[in-house]
Amino acid sequence: MTNDLTCLKKILESDLEELGLQLVELKKFKAGTSTTLRITINDPAAHVGHEQCARVVKALQKNHPRINEEYNLEVWSPGIGRELKTERDLQIFVGKLIEITFKDNLHPKMIARLKSHDGSHILVQTGDTEEIWELNCIQKILLAHDESKEQISEISVEDI
Repeated sequence: MTNDLTCLKKILESDLEELGLQLVELKKFKAGTSTTLRITINDPAAHVGHEQCARVVKALQKNHPRINEEYNLEVWSPGIGRELKTERDLQIFVGKLIEITFKDNLHPKMIARLKSHDGSHILVQTGDTEEIWELNCIQKILLAHDESKEQISEISVEDI
């Protein structure tokens, strides 16, 4: 199963890259007699909405009909409040708004734009100010709602 999932991951990463999207997470699990393939995507340029998820489903149905035949396909956005735990998470979500909770009680929660990371530090921006924080001082980093990048998209009945 791991080998199967590794192959699927490579296929999906390639297809998503062509759509200007990134693979955040891939989960394969059984629910009753069927197998579900849950794909979580990121759009570096915008908030992930219905439009991007629908594009991914359509592309996979067209390019890889076997995937659609073998799996119940779910395409998800990363979701507000998603915890960023790994270096890969931090890399994928550079440029996004994050909420930082610190381990000590001296610093309140902070909402900032993630500018970069180096494995032990993150560089964030609030307004015109950039700050560097050590990751070992941070309790939790969550994706935050980013109204400045909100997109309004029309959804047709055919897309549902």
